[in-house]
Amino acid sequence: MKHRISLPNESHTLGCMLSHKLLEEGATFASCVVPHPLETDLLVTIESAQDCKECLLSALRGLCVALEQCQTVVQTKLAHDEAVRAAG
Repeated sequence: MKHRISLPNESHTLGCMLSHKLLEEGATFASCVVPHPLETDLLVTIESAQDCKECLLSALRGLCVALEQCQTVVQTKLAHDEAVRAAG
């Protein structure tokens, strides 16, 4: 089964992470492209034996979790650096 969706105001940054996560979630094919530099929509094509919409939702949920973990690590590092500066 193949499904196409357009994500408005998204770029290759999300596309690269999303295509990788879609394949981890069971997609047999995942393509995320911005067709032209002046366009602002990310075009996502998914092919999967399972439900493509569920595959997409699962991948997006997984990306949210991963990005939240990255944010926590960065905030912890910044707080640590600030504490070291204040103590020094």
